Amino acid sequence: MSPPRASAFARAASWPIDHPRMVLAAAFVLALLASIAVSQLRRSNSLHDLLGGQSDSAAALQRVMDRFAVVDELLVLATDSDRAARPTPEESSAFLLRFAAEFEAAVVASPEASAMCSRIRSRPDTEVLEFFREEVVPAGLLYLDDLEFERIAQRLTPSAMAEQIRQNEAMIGAPGPAAGALAKQMLRDPLRLR
Repeated sequence: MSPPRASAFARAASWPIDHPRMVLAAAFVLALLASIAVSQLRRSNSLHDLLGGQSDSAAALQRVMDRFAVVDELLVLATDSDRAARPTPEESSAFLLRFAAEFEAAVVASPEASAMCSRIRSRPDTEVLEFFREEVVPAGLLYLDDLEFERIAQRLTPSAMAEQIRQNEAMIGAPGPAAGALAKQMLRDPLRLR
């Protein structure tokens, strides 16, 4: 009796064992090709490179990120929670501006913190104001969902605006010391669109 013939799979599986030098040479060539390919890669934080040139929204967002340098900034949000100590908005604003000045002085005084910061600002600069003027305000309606869009459309009908103005007049005409502060608030947003 003759031994059974080795199957094709068994021959393929034993080929690396039978030819170790060729396997090592092939592995070396593949490693060399892989290292050449990896050396061609470049790191990029561009959305255009990440998503490709086919996405209009990625291109628009990339334009915003290029034109307005606010992407790599740390935002510190400070609020005034002590309403009893500072009941008016002016007092609260003054308190927060003093806090911002003290915070900036502390960062500048610290060698570690100042090494990480190229600038500190507590009020919007021209770039941020330009962004809101050119991008956010014209596209403001696009930020609303369907329900919010319905609500704002209802508030802007002539009857709803007239009703809101009547309510504002009644609230401003109310006697007492709060009428002046209430009038200032009404003038900022008379139709209560916020």
